[in-house]
Amino acid sequence: MAADERVHDPPDLPPRRVHLGLPRGPRTKRRGGGAVLIRIGIIGAGPNARTHAHAHRDSGEAEVVAVADPAEGPGRALAEETGAHHVRGFEEMLDDVDAVVVSSPNFLHAEHAIAVAEAGKHLFCEKPLGLCLADARRIAAAVTDAGVASAVGFSPRLSREAQTLKHLLDSGRVGELISIWSRRLMFLPDDAFGGWRADPGRSGGLLLEVNVHEIDWMMHVAGAVSSVHAVTRTTLTHGPRANDHIWVTLSFKSGAVGQHEGSWRSATPNFSRGLHGTAGGGATDEWGRGVDAASLGQDREPAELRPAVDLRARWRAAIRGEGEPHCDVAWGLEVMRVAEAVFRSAEGNRVVRLDEPGLSG
Repeated sequence: MAADERVHDPPDLPPRRVHLGLPRGPRTKRRGGGAVLIRIGIIGAGPNARTHAHAHRDSGEAEVVAVADPAEGPGRALAEETGAHHVRGFEEMLDDVDAVVVSSPNFLHAEHAIAVAEAGKHLFCEKPLGLCLADARRIAAAVTDAGVASAVGFSPRLSREAQTLKHLLDSGRVGELISIWSRRLMFLPDDAFGGWRADPGRSGGLLLEVNVHEIDWMMHVAGAVSSVHAVTRTTLTHGPRANDHIWVTLSFKSGAVGQHEGSWRSATPNFSRGLHGTAGGGATDEWGRGVDAASLGQDREPAELRPAVDLRARWRAAIRGEGEPHCDVAWGLEVMRVAEAVFRSAEGNRVVRLDEPGLSG
């Protein structure tokens, strides 16, 4: 495994004392009004890590203290951009931070998230919450035991369009939900499938690398899932959980039905979402831009877009004890229960209930 494909494996370390709040230690910076800045460490130095680091640095509520990545070039560059210091092993920074963003490769999320929680640090974990349901359960248990604030990086559901579609339902405008759907089709050329992403055993394939966002969004709007039927197809990657194309039908406890089609090998890219209800419906255009809504028997018209949600700000507020995160690891665990059901359904060509052994609880 190349050094730039993974973040450093930590050596055996002595147990760390768990901090339930902001760890003790000197603070060097304060924001307006005298409030202490949250000291944040970033694991990883890729595009997502860069977005997180700059957003926290620019928030006025936090400072990026350290960037951990074994790749000297990207890690040091991101550290310099954000006024942090670079370390090769994430364990080297844990004594100096209050909170950590895990933005490492998917197959390292469980290892890193559990270590962060066990060190008593507030946790933001990029999706997926591990590569399987067992990983997600271990992360959730570690966070619960530590009593730290957590969040999972389900960012697409926070957009103005996604929030508007949810508001159409919550406000009663579309009546009782009948169906919800999403299409997330893209084309990635052959040379884009390199490193760990090319191995579904380390990435989770299309489902966990990208399209779990759509499972999250449909659950966020429609609620708990009762059963799943899924079909997957693989054309580029191989393995028992390989998936380059996915088709998922969700039956919700409310009686509504959800449908999702996804691919990263589509000749006709499309990214759209919508919902139908007993009194109306709404949908984005084919690129996910804007929302048109209509009541039964009326023409569609543009809906006023709702504000987007700042996932990072909600996490920082939770760290300060000033609110709840938008989606924590307990929610991420529920999403992974459904993702696990998708894998089981596709493998066995059957409907999988969420209350069957191994999935329930």
